[in-house]
Amino acid sequence: YRLLLGRGYSSARRWLIHRTKSALAPPLTLSQWFHHYLEPTVADQSPSSQICTKEPRVLVLLPVGAGDTVTARQTFQSLLKQSYSQWQLLMLPTSDAPIELIQELSKSAVKEPKLRVVGKAPKSLAELPNVKNSDFICIVGAGDQLPVDALARIAHIIYQDSPDIIYADEAQLQSNGVDLRRLNLRTAFNLDGFLSAPTLGFFTLIRIEILDIDKPVPSVDAFALNEWLLLNALGQADKVIHLPEVLYLLASVQRPASRLDPQFFREFLQGQGFSDAWVTPTATPGGLAVRYQTCLLYTPDPAVHSSRLCL
Repeated sequence: YRLLLGRGYSSARRWLIHRTKSALAPPLTLSQWFHHYLEPTVADQSPSSQICTKEPRVLVLLPVGAGDTVTARQTFQSLLKQSYSQWQLLMLPTSDAPIELIQELSKSAVKEPKLRVVGKAPKSLAELPNVKNSDFICIVGAGDQLPVDALARIAHIIYQDSPDIIYADEAQLQSNGVDLRRLNLRTAFNLDGFLSAPTLGFFTLIRIEILDIDKPVPSVDAFALNEWLLLNALGQADKVIHLPEVLYLLASVQRPASRLDPQFFREFLQGQGFSDAWVTPTATPGGLAVRYQTCLLYTPDPAVHSSRLCL
């Protein structure tokens, strides 16, 4: 009544309409929107045989360490719910994994045809079961999960665009598993960005045929192993695709991500022709400074002079 007297009929009418709409349709929270976003559409629920004529086979690696028994099973359960069926999960023991953990997981794998447990850390990718029978490989973290249509969406893009490397966006939920904590919306792949900061995370699928599967695998944690796979592939990769969809759900509690030693990045750059490249850590955690000292011969006119250009 005071609003009607003070600001007139039109203002009071707009206020009443707003209150009525708010009562009938409460505002959508960010977490509510996110869970609505994750609900698969009718197209996503179609059988995997309708997604593409040749289904890429995906080998999923799950490094497991001490205390990861429950979280590893959660990750496996999310894979079992996938609408896409052409995948195999390999659980790899980390350096701190006790023998009892490996034995317990091996017993569980007997009843699960989609699950294999590797008894010890492989010396090379060639030692992994089914690696030569798979098309793509990726790493996931213990406790992390995939939306039900994640592999189906990836398989569709692989069939459609034939990438060598493909990755998507990720989200992290609160400890209650419902509320959204943060979104990691990635950008198109940039080599300088990848070298200088940990921009790419888990669930980055890499075509196996471009990998050197006989190359020794370093004894590092899961995040660093993911970076090592990327470095192994980037020298032969022709197409890297970023799929702008949230297809990976991070666990509420994350272990600190330790990057590869700078020496691995330096060796990669030297293999690409930058023989004098240097990679050193920065004050920012996870950051690396890259310096190129390769000199190129530049000759604008051979009859006049030549000069040297250093990058």
